[in-house]
This record gives sequence, C-alpha cells and structure tokens, in this order.
Amino acid sequence: MYRLNIKIAYGLMAGLLFSACAKHEVLEYGTEKPESIIAQENIDAYSPLISYIDKNAHPNFKWGVALNMDDYLNKGAMFRLANRNFEQMVMGYEMKHASIVQADGSLNLSKLERLIKAAQENNMQLFGHTLTWHSG
Repeated sequence: MYRLNIKIAYGLMAGLLFSACAKHEVLEYGTEKPESIIAQENIDAYSPLISYIDKNAHPNFKWGVALNMDDYLNKGAMFRLANRNFEQMVMGYEMKHASIVQADGSLNLSKLERLIKAAQENNMQLFGHTLTWHSG
C-alpha cells in the first residue's frame, strides 16, 4: 500500500510538472461595436437639454415633457431621460378625469400618489391634464 501511494504521488508530481511547461498563447482577435452601442455613445456625448438654457438670461424658462405614467414609474429609460433633461412633466391619459374617476364615482389615486412621490424625489414639477379638451 505504501508503494502504491508513492507511485501515485510521483505520478501526480510528474503530471503537474508537465502541465506547467505548456506555452501560454494569447489569442488576439477583435470585435466591432454594435451600431446600437455606437449610437448610444453619440447620444450620451451630449449634455442634458436643461444645460443649454441660460438661466441668468431666462430665469422663468422651463423644459417640460409629456410622458406615459407607467414609463416614468417603471424607472427605466424614460425615467432617466426625463430626470436628466427636463424640469417639468405632464402625463398623457393617466391624469384625465376618465382615468382617475371610476364607474362608481370613487377615485383611483394609487398610481398618481406613486407618481407624485417619484416626481418630488427627483425635483420634477408635475402638471395635471387640462380641465377641458377637444378631440376631433
């Protein structure tokens, strides 16, 4: 048994020595950036839109955007774009009477409360929808 263990030990040491002697070759290859990444890098090179406004010359000028409430609340790309580039926002359909007032007359304000909280946390001014409107 002792001799078998010694033979196994010598075999393992020889295997380690031979495996350590292999020449390491670095594989060199290149890949091109996808067009979507190149386009995003070009977009990211621009400063935020609000930085192009001379606040000293136009202190009351505000940049605003119209958004879908779910796009903002999901905190995805539209959330980041809005917070980076704008100071005010208005929701599309979600702040209209028909969206908030339910069939039984109750108000469904759950999403609106989340929106108000998210807007406050990101220093975004929120405007409701118009009182009356015409669609043709």
